[in-house]
Amino acid sequence: MVMNSPIRDFKWALVAVLLTIVCGYMRLRSQQPQAQSDQVYNVKAYGAKGDGVTDDTATIQAAVNAALNAGGGTVLFPAGSFATTGIIIRAHNAKGVILRGVSRTASTLKYIGAADGVLLSLQGFSWGGIEDLSMDGQTTAGVGIQYTGSATFGPSQNCTFSRLQVRRVQGSPGQAVYVGSPTGYQVSETTFDRINVSSAKVGFYQQGAQTANIKYENGTVAGISQYGFDLHQGSNIIIENEDFQQAPASGALADVRVANDPDLTSIVLLDNYHEDFVSGSSAYLFPPGRNRLGPTTLIGNRVLWLAQGGNVIDFEQTGPVAMIGNRVQSNGPGTGRGTLYFNVPFGGSPTFLTAKSNLLSSDFAWSISGNIASEITGTGSLTLASDSLVFTNAALHMNGGSFWWNDANSHNVYKQYVNPGGALFLLDNDGNAFSWARGNFGIGTLSPAYKLHLVNSGPLGVRLENTSNNQSVAIRLKNTSFETAVGASLSQGNAAFEVYDLTNNASRLFVTTSGTVGVGKLAAATSSSICYNTSVQSGQNMFSACSSLRSLTEHIKPLRRGLLEVMRMKPVSYTSKTSGRSEAHFIAEEIQTLDARCSTYDKDGKLVGINDGCILAVAVRAIQEQQKEIDDLKTKLNKMR
Repeated sequence: MVMNSPIRDFKWALVAVLLTIVCGYMRLRSQQPQAQSDQVYNVKAYGAKGDGVTDDTATIQAAVNAALNAGGGTVLFPAGSFATTGIIIRAHNAKGVILRGVSRTASTLKYIGAADGVLLSLQGFSWGGIEDLSMDGQTTAGVGIQYTGSATFGPSQNCTFSRLQVRRVQGSPGQAVYVGSPTGYQVSETTFDRINVSSAKVGFYQQGAQTANIKYENGTVAGISQYGFDLHQGSNIIIENEDFQQAPASGALADVRVANDPDLTSIVLLDNYHEDFVSGSSAYLFPPGRNRLGPTTLIGNRVLWLAQGGNVIDFEQTGPVAMIGNRVQSNGPGTGRGTLYFNVPFGGSPTFLTAKSNLLSSDFAWSISGNIASEITGTGSLTLASDSLVFTNAALHMNGGSFWWNDANSHNVYKQYVNPGGALFLLDNDGNAFSWARGNFGIGTLSPAYKLHLVNSGPLGVRLENTSNNQSVAIRLKNTSFETAVGASLSQGNAAFEVYDLTNNASRLFVTTSGTVGVGKLAAATSSSICYNTSVQSGQNMFSACSSLRSLTEHIKPLRRGLLEVMRMKPVSYTSKTSGRSEAHFIAEEIQTLDARCSTYDKDGKLVGINDGCILAVAVRAIQEQQKEIDDLKTKLNKMR
C-alpha cells in the first residue's frame, strides 16, 4: 500500500498553515494602535487620586467617556495605584482609544469591586489598545481584561495590547485575560504582546466561533493553577515566544490546552519556552472528545521538564499535525519524566502527523495508542519523514493501532500491528530498512538498558521469518575486523542452523533439517578425535571423544602388523606455528604414507592431522609383536642349553 495520498493531503494542510502564519502575521504587524486624536485625557485631571485607597472608578470612567465622545485619544494613567470597582469601555464601533500608563510597574489598576467581577471590560473596542499598565485583581476579580464583541456594540478588532501585567485574578472563573464572544460576535486581528500573567486560574481564555487571527507573543505565564492558555474556539491562532514558568505549588494542568469545543482550527505554537515543575501536567494538552482539529503546527518549542510524570504533549484529537524542530529535555528527579503522547479516538477522522528534527532527551517516551496511522481501516495515518525524531536515552512505546515510517522518498518501510492477543508483527513492505541510530530500543520495557532490550514475564523469543521458500534468514554480527551471519539456509539450502563467515565467504558450522552436523574446519589434531555419539545423554545426539564400544563398531579384525610401521615412524620435536609451543609428535604427511588410517581429513578429503588412537593401536600391536619375538628367542635359548 502506498502512502502518497495521506502525505500529499498533509503537505497541502501544512502549506495552508504556513500561508495562514505569513498572512496573519503581516496583517497583525500592520495594525499597531493609533489614537484617532492627539488629545490626552489624564485621569488625574478628572479627579483620580491613584493612592490605592480612594475609589477612582467614576473619575477614570469620565476620562474614558470623554475620549470616546471625542472620537478617540489617549487615556493616560500617571504613576500610582488606581482603585476601581471595574472600568467599562463599550460604545458602538469605538475606535482609536488607547489606555496608557507610565510602565507596568509604575501605573496600576487595582480591583476593589465585588467578588468575581471584571476589572476592565472592552466591548466594541477597535483600532485601539492598552499599553504599559498593571492590572491587579486583588485575588477577588473573576476576569482581569475582558475583550469581546456584542450585538449592541459590534465587533472588537484591530487592537494591540502591549507591555501589560495582569496578576492575582483568582475569583470565578479566574481568567487573567478573556478574548472572544460566547454569542459568536467577531473578535479578530488582535495582538497581545509582552503580557505577563501570574497568580490566576487561567492566563488567557479564548472562545467564540468568530474569533480569528489572534496572536499572543513575547509574554510570561507563571503561577497558573489551571491553564496558561485555554483555547476553546477560533481560527488562525498564533502563540509565539511565550515563557511558561510553572512552580510546583501552582498545580497547573497544562501550559496550553486546546479544548474539545467545535470551530477551533489552525493553531500555531512557535518558539515557546516551557520550564515546568508540576508533576503530571502537560506543556500542550489536546484532550479527547473532538472528531476533527487542525491543522496544528508546533515549531521550535523548547521544554525543560523538571517534574516527574505527565505528558509533555498530550494529543488526543484528530487532524493534521506538524512537529518541526522542537526540543524536550528532562532534568527532573525520578523516572517517567514526561511523554509525547498521541491517541486518536477509534473511528475518528484521518489524522496526519509529520515530524522533522525533533529532539527528545533523557527518559522521555514517544507513546502512541488508538488508531493513528491505520490507513487500512481508514482512521488516519502517521507519517514520519527522514530524520524525523531524534531520541537520546529514550524509549519508543506503541499500544494498539499501526505505525508507518517513511524514508526520504516517502516509501513505506514498515507497518506495525498489534492484534487483540497482543502479538507484534513487523512486515517489510518494499525492502527498505528501519533505522534506529540513537539511544536504546525496548520491547516490553520503557527503560531499555541495551541497544535492543526485550522484557517479558512469560516465554521470550525473537522470530525472524522469510515467506519465500528456501531463502536465508539471519542475524549478522559485525565488528571492525569481521562479519558473521547466524541463521538458516545461508549457504546450505537445507540448513536449519548455520554460522557463516561473511568476511571469508565460508560456512563454519551448520545443522541440516535432518540432523546432520557439518563443521567447516577443525583445528590441527593433537589429541583425541571427536566422534558422533547417540547415547551420551538421554538419547540425544551429541559430540564426544571417539568411542570403540563394541556396540558402536563393526567389521572387527585384529591388526596384522605394527612393529614394521613403528620402526618406520620418525618421532620428531618441533615448534607449533599456531601455539608457539615446543612439542613432540609425528609429521602428519609421513604418517599418511605409512598408514592412511592413522591420519585425519576434512570434508573435502584434505589431510589435517594424525589419528592418535590409530597410532596407539599400532604401537600396542608393535609391542605385542616385539614381545612375541622376545618370547621366541627365550624359548630357543632354553633349548640350546
